[in-house]
Amino acid sequence: MFPNKDELGNEVPDQYGNDGVIKQSLSKESRDSGKKAPILGNYKVKAARSFADNIKPAPAFKNRPKPVVQEDDEDSEIPF
Repeated sequence: MFPNKDELGNEVPDQYGNDGVIKQSLSKESRDSGKKAPILGNYKVKAARSFADNIKPAPAFKNRPKPVVQEDDEDSEIPF
């Protein structure tokens, strides 16, 4: 995998939005003789999203009223 780079060496997408190219590896003899590696395809890097970004409330709970929080009552505490 080889990223696309500009004149300054910065990684930049090409005109189609691809971030780089995937080439087949060659033997040392082939590289030394000037043979170019065949291009297998291009790739795009997708932005990483956290798991929490993908969580959506279930439809049944969307319009459900929020539970009412009761004030502390000494009798309602759990003894342990």
